[in-house]
Amino acid sequence: MSRESLALPGVFIRQAFLKWTAYRTAFWVDVFSRLLQIYVMYTVWSLLYKEKPSAFGALSFEQVFGYAVVGILLGAILSLDEGPHIRIAERVRTGMIAVELMKPISFVRLVALESFGDLAIRVALYAAIPYLFALIVFRIPVPQTPGQAALFLTSLVLSTVVQFFAHFLFGLISFYTLDLVGFQFAYWAMVRFFSGQWIPIYMYPEALKPFLYALPFQAMFATPQSIYVGQLHGWAATMAILIQGIWALVLGGAALWAWRRLQRHVVIQGG
Repeated sequence: MSRESLALPGVFIRQAFLKWTAYRTAFWVDVFSRLLQIYVMYTVWSLLYKEKPSAFGALSFEQVFGYAVVGILLGAILSLDEGPHIRIAERVRTGMIAVELMKPISFVRLVALESFGDLAIRVALYAAIPYLFALIVFRIPVPQTPGQAALFLTSLVLSTVVQFFAHFLFGLISFYTLDLVGFQFAYWAMVRFFSGQWIPIYMYPEALKPFLYALPFQAMFATPQSIYVGQLHGWAATMAILIQGIWALVLGGAALWAWRRLQRHVVIQGG
């Protein structure tokens, strides 16, 4: 691997840092909104837990609230408002996709590096501050053992891979529609509902659970969240991570296959 290849991630991290810190007021408003979400979640889940604690199974309130907080933080890191789907749609709409195809770096790798830069900055800025706030103010639980922490980090990495390829596939729709307006809200709602980000999947109706577990969305949020609070541990956590790995391979293969076919459908807008 060349020295230039090793330096590429650092270049994209620096670009992401400059982008996300260019408007400091917007940055602090975003951070404050995460803190407000955490407070609202604490209020809502504490009321629900007091009303019917049996509905939450063996999980304590601290675990239930910790699950919700991790969901908020993952939402800040793995944002549906930014990502490969937005980048693809923007380039298709403006015609810049033609320029990207002529670059010496593959388009898939370029989008992946851009997404990696954004991810690194979001972890350092948009997730770290709310996480420290939740730890200090609400004393959310932390992984109890090094093994649990390692499983959570492994699951978190796989969730970013699954989400990247899912978003990439979604973004390829713009090759036919020229934009994602009208599709993005439906996709956003589908991911939020089916992934178990806000409500643990085990609390969904029994008839719906097999359908949810058969979709890749739970590999984006529910798996790392469940491992973090200890709902999934030991062999169950290992199997859940294995399923994440399978979804990463399936979606990655589908994304690369679809991209190779869709390169022939580039439509350039503008003059």
